[in-house]
Amino acid sequence: MLTKEKVFIREISKEDVPQTINFVLDTFHEVYPFELGGASRSQLLNMEEVYLNKDNAFFAGAFTEYGKIVGTIAVHRYDNRISTIKDHFDLKKTCEITKCYLDKTYRRKGIGSLLFQEAVQFCQRNSGYTTLYLHTHKFLPGGVPFWISKGFSILLDEQDHTEMVHMEKKI
Repeated sequence: MLTKEKVFIREISKEDVPQTINFVLDTFHEVYPFELGGASRSQLLNMEEVYLNKDNAFFAGAFTEYGKIVGTIAVHRYDNRISTIKDHFDLKKTCEITKCYLDKTYRRKGIGSLLFQEAVQFCQRNSGYTTLYLHTHKFLPGGVPFWISKGFSILLDEQDHTEMVHMEKKI
């Protein structure tokens, strides 16, 4: 790893929840030109119920040796909520990769790749997921190229004001 500080990837614990929520909200506001949507905000604010100690959901963080969170990634069952791709996926076997954020000073150092590896390992180990789904936005720094480098293919480019790109990967 190319960081000066050591960074450790681990599952978020109950004690990490407040710091994690603050990190995700702060990072979201740095990179997005709009507010966090209702469903995403609800998932985040109810992190303990949605993600922790679940067979089909997972939330991991990248922590410095001093305990500061510098990156996150989450996995949960995809819920078929997006109308433009409605009914495309087998909902029993498809998860959504979400909340993949990195502190700007820790980007392009391999931490996002480590977080993603941890998420994939969770999916293969516990959940029965065979398809990973995510959406990103073209305006996010490195978003689409990063996910393509991880083996995702573009399912749908919405080509609208949100610049949303839907992506999928079989595992």
